[in-house]
Amino acid sequence: MAGDDLGRRARHRRQLDGPGAVQQRPRRDRHPRLQDHPGGAAQSIGDGQDAYGATAQTGCGIGEVETHESLDPILTLWRSVKPNTGGPGYHRGGQGLEQAWQLRYGDALDGPGFNSSAEVPSRGFGGGYPGATSNHCPLDEHHAERVIADRRSPTLEAIAAPGRVRSSIGRRHFDRGDVELWTSGGGGGLGDPLLREVERVERDLRHGYVTARHAEAAYGVVIGPDGRVDAEATARSRAAVREARIGGVRQAEQRLPADVGVAVVRAGADWGCGYCGAVLAPGGENWRTGGAAVLRETPVHERFRELDVYVKERLEEPAVLLREYFCGRCAGALTVDVGTAGSPPDAQPALD
Repeated sequence: MAGDDLGRRARHRRQLDGPGAVQQRPRRDRHPRLQDHPGGAAQSIGDGQDAYGATAQTGCGIGEVETHESLDPILTLWRSVKPNTGGPGYHRGGQGLEQAWQLRYGDALDGPGFNSSAEVPSRGFGGGYPGATSNHCPLDEHHAERVIADRRSPTLEAIAAPGRVRSSIGRRHFDRGDVELWTSGGGGGLGDPLLREVERVERDLRHGYVTARHAEAAYGVVIGPDGRVDAEATARSRAAVREARIGGVRQAEQRLPADVGVAVVRAGADWGCGYCGAVLAPGGENWRTGGAAVLRETPVHERFRELDVYVKERLEEPAVLLREYFCGRCAGALTVDVGTAGSPPDAQPALD
């Protein structure tokens, strides 16, 4: 039963879903509420909105650091956009936030916490990839007091390395001086990331939205020693990624579809590839199993590790899988599904 429920959540998680809020309740009669801020889904007109999660809730927004500190017994150490959290795509998902705080003005906090996007990421669409999931973990051995006393800016590198990784589900307890690191997940991407303009990837790298490793692994964009895009190496990299997708040389050119994110189209009575026009399956069949699409199935945490994106590994059964479907002729990304081991492929909608 538990596996069936996880499978339904994996298949039907909406593209803009992200982690939920985490609440802490002090032993006094106060109820601080500190929230994650996941990125929003990519849009047909551009990238997803960063830290979108709170704006998806009626009457809710991102509180100023000073507001939290005036109401809650904490000191915010930093709050910044977390690179690589937005799902790769022609338009990428919005980035989540990384934030760290210290219980500084109270003796203890107790209460429930939850994290709705730890092992099952938010989905992309039309060949776009899911976003990262969120994580909360304590910094078991930190140097926050020393850094503050030295009047240095607190950063993860300056304070400590994260302690053991755990999902924030169940009762939480914090003592005075404890430091907690939160990383919010990102929104799903839209469209094949290999079609994203090199200039946009380079701009993201320059602004700290992606790492060089992620730029190459997810977008095929190679950064040279001078910190700029190596155009020739990028062309070779993208060609190599396409060959790896289908296990050989592509037979057709992958073009940008007429509508971004519409990777599967109706071709008369058949299902067709939105990039090259190849027939994927008769209209009455599921194109995922029609034989013309190439499937790559991998545990999601392993595949995302290759892309330099974080998803928490699920240790219980069933495993959460990433199912990438590519056109067998042009190697374009048709869809990237999230499912569980043993579950059937997603069904194709019936069209009149």
